Amino acid sequence: MFMFTYDTLAIFQKSKRYLSFIEEAESFVSAATSFFLSSPELVTSMCRLYCRKPISGDLQLMGEYDGLSVYMEKGEKHSHILTLSDGRTYAWNGKRFVRDNLEFALYEDI
Repeated sequence: MFMFTYDTLAIFQKSKRYLSFIEEAESFVSAATSFFLSSPELVTSMCRLYCRKPISGDLQLMGEYDGLSVYMEKGEKHSHILTLSDGRTYAWNGKRFVRDNLEFALYEDI
């Protein structure tokens, strides 16, 4: 199994702050899981997640996390949603992010 190093910025626009973390993981979702496990107080926040490209140092939007909203779809409640830039969605179950099949992307101004 390959491990990648994710140099990540979590930008919290409402509180006008950011957190930086570097995580070695199999995937970005695994890196985000480690971040939220190490900072459980952030599970009820909203942020955009960027990764720094290794050579250029440019930031690339990886996804958005919404720990405040609750969405209803087909009678099911969805909350604590991580939406990746490719549209895949994951829900926080208290221990890790698990694949969720919401039919929309969250990208809003936060």
